[in-house]
Parts: sequence; structure tokens; C-alpha cells
Amino acid sequence: MSYSISYEDMANYLYVHIEGPESYDDANCFWEELRKEADVRKKSRFLIVDDVTGVLDLKDVYLLSARIASLFKGQVIAYVDPKKESYVANQYGESIISGQGVKVRLFKTEIEAFEWLNNI
Repeated sequence: MSYSISYEDMANYLYVHIEGPESYDDANCFWEELRKEADVRKKSRFLIVDDVTGVLDLKDVYLLSARIASLFKGQVIAYVDPKKESYVANQYGESIISGQGVKVRLFKTEIEAFEWLNNI
């Protein structure tokens, strides 16, 4: 996997920061790894900051979003994507994931994500 991932345990969520070049395979590996890490740390709430470069096509966004929904059903994800070029694709993913039992919300800043995550 070409992503760099860092984790930080917070009081009521897992802070995750990812960076590197975007690809469907790497993104899928990231979410699989996050699922394992969450199980080890016993976390069900996440604040994820996306600093990857590039954009997946909408078919890959759909496939990845369906997989994320199956991995994180019943859990809470605050997802931060400050980049204009990938924000619309991530909005599409948010709609797919939230329609399948995951409480997920997309944000442009960490502050907004933090406030939402701590108020739900």
C-alpha cells in the first residue's frame, strides 16, 4: 500500500490521517486495515483526514463505498476532505454509505468534523 497512515486514540474516537497517491486498490486496503485497527483498539467512531492526491472514478467510488458500508455498519465516521477536486466524488460516497447503515458525514475542515463528532 502506498498510503501513509497514522492513528491517534482520542477519548471517544480514533483519529486517522492518510496521505499518498489515490488508487482503488490502496483505498480498499486502507479501509480493510482501518477495520482491523478499530477492532484492536475497540473503536466505533472515527475522524478521518484525507490528504491523498488524485480522484477515483465514480464506479470505483460506488464499489468502495459499498464495501465501507459493509465494514462499518452501525458506526460513526467524520470524513475530512479539504480538496476541491475530490470533494464531489466523496459526497457521492457519503450518500451511498449513509444509506446503508453508517452514520457518516463529509467535511472540509477538521474543526467542523470534530464538532459534529462530539455532538452526536
